[in-house]
Amino acid sequence: AHSKVNDENDIVESIDYDIFTKQFIYYVLDNDLQLYETKKVPTKYFPIIHDFISTNYSVIFTDSPLTMEHSKMNVNEIPVSLVVGKPTFINVLNKVSSDVSKYKFNNSFYIFHYAQWEEDDYHISIYAPVYDELELSKIDIHGFYRKIYIHKFTGEVTMEKNPVLEKLNLDFPVKFGEDKVILRNIKDRICDGFVICKGLDIVHKIFLENRFACGEHRVFEIEGKPYLISYTFNINNNKDGFITIIDLETYELIEIPLGTELYFGFHSIYCDNK
Repeated sequence: AHSKVNDENDIVESIDYDIFTKQFIYYVLDNDLQLYETKKVPTKYFPIIHDFISTNYSVIFTDSPLTMEHSKMNVNEIPVSLVVGKPTFINVLNKVSSDVSKYKFNNSFYIFHYAQWEEDDYHISIYAPVYDELELSKIDIHGFYRKIYIHKFTGEVTMEKNPVLEKLNLDFPVKFGEDKVILRNIKDRICDGFVICKGLDIVHKIFLENRFACGEHRVFEIEGKPYLISYTFNINNNKDGFITIIDLETYELIEIPLGTELYFGFHSIYCDNK
């Protein structure tokens, strides 16, 4: 789902997975989308991988203990769920040598989207919404924004939590500025606002009054200032749809009526201001 455009090297990085042979597949393409390089990594579990990390040195992805319930194959459901209690493996693929380092965390979790990360010769730090339980046939799922810390030489993997963040249901992280991330918060299956974090510290909470946000938000810089853009609608009438723009320095809110109804959803499309 989340290919990476590398402007510095004029390449596109993307992934695929093979559920029958249990393989993660990493692709490098040129700007004309002609295949340049392919690398394959065996996985331990049933691989459904939504996002990955690309650093200067590595490709990083999570091998979560997912299973498929064959009894639901003929039912109108997605028969995939997370097996609670089994270990999760974080795989680090070296872009040059193709060597793979596997790091084991002694419990189950799943990640849809990565927020930010750092890698050096000794450690890898990953910030992401983490799911302790997951059934892909259910919408009512809970994302906890946490930090995963990998010690390369000892192989130890730890997970850091903020008790305040643990009370929120966060996902769709968007990085802006040098070190901030803004995530949408879900309450009772609907998005009631956004939370800005620096590391695991909360910088600011933005709660929408009489509005639900739908789809995915984005951050644009306009004349050097960051603005959040999101689709929203009236909590009493989804026929009143808006584009909502929030100044991320003053938190001033502007609404542009669309004159059409909006619905919940996962992703949205915005045009670059250029």
